[in-house]
Amino acid sequence: MAEFTLWTPEEMQDRAKPKRAQQREARDRAIAEYSAFFASAQPGYGGQLVLGDDEDKRKIRALVREAASRNNLSLRFRPIKDKNRIEFLVIDPEKQPSRRNTGARRGRPKKNQ
Repeated sequence: MAEFTLWTPEEMQDRAKPKRAQQREARDRAIAEYSAFFASAQPGYGGQLVLGDDEDKRKIRALVREAASRNNLSLRFRPIKDKNRIEFLVIDPEKQPSRRNTGARRGRPKKNQ
């Protein structure tokens, strides 16, 4: 038998929005949810996320980093080979080493002419 789905008027309004707007709203909801976890966090705290099979580790990591930055926090992620887990440490943004440009060129040096 065929699969039957009935949508409410609210769901129909959501379906009428452009796909990009739907994705932006989903991203904002996720950031707000993660941001709630960082509301009481301070430097020295840590945490972990256990991802589902259908979630992309890089995208979730970016959302968590954005949520922390909205609460004026910086994160240091621990490298973990498990693709379903993310671990992080909350660090003080002022004590974080700055990444300054040293002026050195990357790659092979140019020949002297």
